[in-house]
Amino acid sequence: MSWLQNIQSQCTELGLNVFGVADGAAYQDVLPNCRSVIVIANGGSKMWERFLEDCRRAPNSFTQEEHPLDTWIEKHLHRIDPAPPSTRRLIRCAATDQFIDFRPLAIEAGLGHHSHLGLVIHPKYGLWLSLRAAIFTTEYLDPTILTTQNPCHSCSKICASQCHGSAFTEKGWSVQTCASFHQESKLCAISCNARLVCPIGQEYQHPPLAHHYHSNKSSGRKAIAKKLKIIDQAKGESVQWQFWDK
Repeated sequence: MSWLQNIQSQCTELGLNVFGVADGAAYQDVLPNCRSVIVIANGGSKMWERFLEDCRRAPNSFTQEEHPLDTWIEKHLHRIDPAPPSTRRLIRCAATDQFIDFRPLAIEAGLGHHSHLGLVIHPKYGLWLSLRAAIFTTEYLDPTILTTQNPCHSCSKICASQCHGSAFTEKGWSVQTCASFHQESKLCAISCNARLVCPIGQEYQHPPLAHHYHSNKSSGRKAIAKKLKIIDQAKGESVQWQFWDK
């Protein structure tokens, strides 16, 4: 399994430092004869530090891509595994060519539990786990077994009590209520208060710029550009900012 060890080693260097394996039987439409799925995620801030370093060195890659972080991750994954054989397939989370709900897949791969907030909660990183990609393979790998209990089962739902948009109902977190409030109010424009107050993995919270970017890509990337002085570099140049206000 040298190919897997090589991928894990290089991904870890990028800050993609969390891995888990799920049974691949349910993913024959993704890869025929699939037997296992390796889920790749990041916990903590190292990946963001690497991403911002690259943005500082090559600002055009940040200003001219619709989803610069996704593009950055995909570029590095293809560099790490440039010519995978037909026996495996790599798909980035939120890829447009084939939709896969990574949350249940990550739970199947032992990366965490379902949380009150709808995100996967990791035993170490808490809600600060971000799912990035999965490798579907015809090779068999032992599935990852998560032995910890779901911390949300013994929690008083502090996330629900601190949600600015009152997006928690008796049935759980309401995606529609959250999305509607996010569009109408500035209280959640740069962060999610419900996520911030979760006591699990507090020390691994994403940096403020990262949290801002995930909460609002338009204003978040402008904040990153200002921090890295990318906007100053672009003055007087014919840089296209067509994706910034989407």
